[in-house]
Amino acid sequence: MGLAFGALAARSGLDWWWAGLSAALVYGGSFEFLLIGMVTAVAPLASIAVTAFLVNVRHVFYALSFPCTGCAAVSARRTAPTP
Repeated sequence: MGLAFGALAARSGLDWWWAGLSAALVYGGSFEFLLIGMVTAVAPLASIAVTAFLVNVRHVFYALSFPCTGCAAVSARRTAPTP
């Protein structure tokens, strides 16, 4: 995936440091591919921000569907009074 992204970034005419910068700052890998198209099309920053939010908000639903077995025990230990 990283090789494909680097090749796409190079073929798009972006500077060499774009690949490293986006890998360090972007959480969702799919947004990195969208970012190349948006940067080369000179999209407004607000449009890039909204797109980043919409692409990455899916991770919230992953967290909500995570099974929480044992969460009650952890919660009870945190709220228990210390002797």
